[in-house]
Amino acid sequence: MRNNQIERLVTAIPTNGIDLKVGNTFNVQLTATDGKDRAVSLQNAIINYEIADESIATVTSSGVITAKKEGQTELSIYVVSNNILDVIKAKIYVGEEIESLLLREIDTNIVVYLNTNGQQMNPYGITKSGREVEFETITYSVGNTSIATISDEGYITPVSSGTTTLSIEGE
Repeated sequence: MRNNQIERLVTAIPTNGIDLKVGNTFNVQLTATDGKDRAVSLQNAIINYEIADESIATVTSSGVITAKKEGQTELSIYVVSNNILDVIKAKIYVGEEIESLLLREIDTNIVVYLNTNGQQMNPYGITKSGREVEFETITYSVGNTSIATISDEGYITPVSSGTTTLSIEGE
């Protein structure tokens, strides 16, 4: 291994792709490490960004993606360092609506017993195309706080016996 040889490229791009609303942007951030996971500078690397369908999204030479219209496309990132080419690909989804909100590990009613510490809610969305997505912001509320409370982080705690309604909104 040569000094400062890039062995691994890392991005903050979610594994299930980049979700954007029309007009929004996403800044692709790249980092590199050597074979011993030490940071390596990308200063001498040649980096090119390419969008498959530029009518849906565009990307600048510095990696800023702008969503243009609803649809799906693909981002390709080409990095050349020490005459070695690395390619990273990621899906871009623009304006894809969420069709339903589901809770992980919960199939029916939520039952929380008084002698327990409570239960964590883990919501996620399903888009019209069937893709699973995480929410950027989630709001929780319960109908009757004398029965149960819920934290801003989605942890439901029983207060007394009874039934209440849990509302979850995600964006």
